[in-house]
Amino acid sequence: MKNKLINYHVSNICLLLLCLFCVALNSSFGRQIWIDEFLHFAFGSYDTTAEAWNAISQSILTINHGQTGIYMLIDHWLMQLFGANIFWLRFPSIFSGLVLFLAAIYLFRLWGMPFFWQVIGILALFSQTQLMYFVGEARPYMPLVTATVCTLAYYSTPLPQRTRAIFTFFGLFSILMGVLFHPYFSVYWLAIIVFTYLQKLIQTGEKISINSVLKHTNIPLSVLGTIVYFTLGLSTWLRGRPEFTFDPFHWVKKDDLIITFMDLSHFEFLEKFLDPLLIIIFVIFSIIIVYPKLRKVYLKDLISPVLLIIIALGISIFLSYVSFRSDYWILPRQWVASISLVPL
Repeated sequence: MKNKLINYHVSNICLLLLCLFCVALNSSFGRQIWIDEFLHFAFGSYDTTAEAWNAISQSILTINHGQTGIYMLIDHWLMQLFGANIFWLRFPSIFSGLVLFLAAIYLFRLWGMPFFWQVIGILALFSQTQLMYFVGEARPYMPLVTATVCTLAYYSTPLPQRTRAIFTFFGLFSILMGVLFHPYFSVYWLAIIVFTYLQKLIQTGEKISINSVLKHTNIPLSVLGTIVYFTLGLSTWLRGRPEFTFDPFHWVKKDDLIITFMDLSHFEFLEKFLDPLLIIIFVIFSIIIVYPKLRKVYLKDLISPVLLIIIALGISIFLSYVSFRSDYWILPRQWVASISLVPL
């Protein structure tokens, strides 16, 4: 028992150090701010919160369109406390990056993954360079990613555990972080509720019922999150946006769209092994489907991860379609939350 306890603490320390190392390598230490970060940095010059928020909310009608403004407001406070400091400008993203890795470890343990596969999972996330770049950038993409993964972790937690105070706080943290930092969060929030409920039905064999749906959704938390989401939205990103006339394929060319979407974004952690691995997965999946004995044993275990990948890719496609219909650029950064879900 003593040896097990020691091993448990040693593995926790090793995982924490690995997470800190991954975050430190992506913290953009020493890199100067660029123009999109300067749009956050500039609000630090205002003397009061009211002045800063007024300027932020006005800017969201034009250059900072589609944002909630909360990251900018936090940067204003940080600049007031610590001065014109690059680290504190990016601190919300750096902190979010660490929480992302810790939430991923919690998820791995919920799924019963041993230490070795927890390490592999962290390294898979770390290998998503399109995602990791935003750990060290002062924009709201990493908080969106972290809120998404934390929300997945919260709704994956069994209902009896969720009644504990620490999980009540975790749920509040996850949902409020999402609704406060990014409009895209609502899409992931709804998808995660549906996914985790279906996952629960698959694992337990329960029947669908209104009562179980309501309990799983956590109506008080959902109502609170929805009120905050739309109240903030009505004073920021829902008030309108500029009319765009951009070429959606200016940055990601049509001919490169599939490669960028798959190999260089969502499945980047597999990189050179992507094509043969997909073939192997397809063959294995086909064999399991064909043979009843294998299907009975393994199909249930395959449904959840396959469904999560399909949901992640589907949301990214939907967000790109919105950009396309709005005559706005299709950009890999629009997919960051999905890019975190695929390796998980």
